[in-house]
Amino acid sequence: MTRKVLLTLAAPLALAGCLPAFQPGAPVLHDISLFSAEGGVLYGYVYGEGTELEVGGRTLELTAGTADDPLAVPGALLVGGEPYLSQSLPPLEPFPFTATRAPFSSDLVISVSRDLSGALYYDGERWFTLLGEARAGYRSRVVPRTRLGGLYGLGELTREEAAVFEAALAARGPLVVAALDEAGARTRQIGGLGGYRNTVLAVQEGVAVASVPEAADSAEDEGAGEDVDKGQQALSWEVLASGSQAAGGDGVTLEVATSQSEFEGLWRRAYGNLTSPPPLPQVDFSQGGVAAAFLGTRPTGGYSVDVRAVREEGSAVVVELVITEPAPGALTTQALTHPWVMVAIRGAELGEVWFRDAASGALLGVARALGGK
Repeated sequence: MTRKVLLTLAAPLALAGCLPAFQPGAPVLHDISLFSAEGGVLYGYVYGEGTELEVGGRTLELTAGTADDPLAVPGALLVGGEPYLSQSLPPLEPFPFTATRAPFSSDLVISVSRDLSGALYYDGERWFTLLGEARAGYRSRVVPRTRLGGLYGLGELTREEAAVFEAALAARGPLVVAALDEAGARTRQIGGLGGYRNTVLAVQEGVAVASVPEAADSAEDEGAGEDVDKGQQALSWEVLASGSQAAGGDGVTLEVATSQSEFEGLWRRAYGNLTSPPPLPQVDFSQGGVAAAFLGTRPTGGYSVDVRAVREEGSAVVVELVITEPAPGALTTQALTHPWVMVAIRGAELGEVWFRDAASGALLGVARALGGK
């Protein structure tokens, strides 16, 4: 039997209680709203058995099939031959959030003006988690965390829907995308459906560097006028050495030395394949220590590692690494290499050192001091 479903496109409802009851066995509609600063588009995907929908006085047949459309979702029914129902939407005012990059850092600073259920960052290559739930008025500096699932799980996106919208958003370059929670979601009056899901996504394209260092805000909040220990030294750092012929294992190894003997061990490892290593640099371990990153075995030349920045985050020190690989087709030395870099850090306790990829913000690992200086 063919069943007709009446679907009325209407303005958002003020009360969720006005929505008609669901009917068992009827198709399910997932509304996915995608907003930029200029406005939005509502994409309605229908799932279930083939039926007919009455939309704005028109009867549209629901059929199984595929469509040549980049936003077509596998498994969704065609609606009158189209992969989804679409509708233009006015801009969200205010826009749900703003995100900037903290100066000299891979961290982001996010300010929230509407309640969110989650926020992700795309750096042009990989996805990162920024936030879980956040209420309007929230503002914080956050460290992007590597996310393997992409958009899946943001709002009510399924894996198939997430894959489609990931591909569409990836073409826009670096961006931040957030899902509004139920309190901020739009709803439509829909009759005769077996289920309804709603995902509202807001996208900020591009992430500019903040014009004022965020540390200044923190200092004001935490009492910048209080007396400071005159003997306390500001954090400073210097790359001691780097190379491509370290001795050691195949995998990445991250180390921290807080004593002369530990430093000598790192130096021997870095120059273990040389018969005459250079003299050991002078390091004042009463003021800090040395952090080292060994990338392990690489199949050819052309690989290197350097330090872009070193900073404190709470009780930890973060070292941002720039990892270089040979371009495809580049002429390289056909020999195994072992890239490494060593940096002296002064003015900070090195009990815990975090190493991050400066390009992506991904955490490479954590090194902890042995405890004896």
